[in-house]
Amino acid sequence: MGQGDDVAATPSGLREQARKARSMALGMSRQDGRERLQQYANELEEQAAKLEASLVTPDRPVTHEQQVQQEKGEKPDSENRDS
Repeated sequence: MGQGDDVAATPSGLREQARKARSMALGMSRQDGRERLQQYANELEEQAAKLEASLVTPDRPVTHEQQVQQEKGEKPDSENRDS
């Protein structure tokens, strides 16, 4: 694996790839190409969320509820209460 592959294997790297795929989709003239790139970007975002969840430290494990919230893109309850 090259160094670029290591970055792509991080949540932020996957999200950056998703951002680039969405940007490329905007330049596509064919609908099916745009839709496929959008789907690819969504898949990358899902991978990033799952990877993030797997990187939880032992002193602060993620509960099932928090993991579901992450997958849905919601803020954890603890963050919502602070506001």
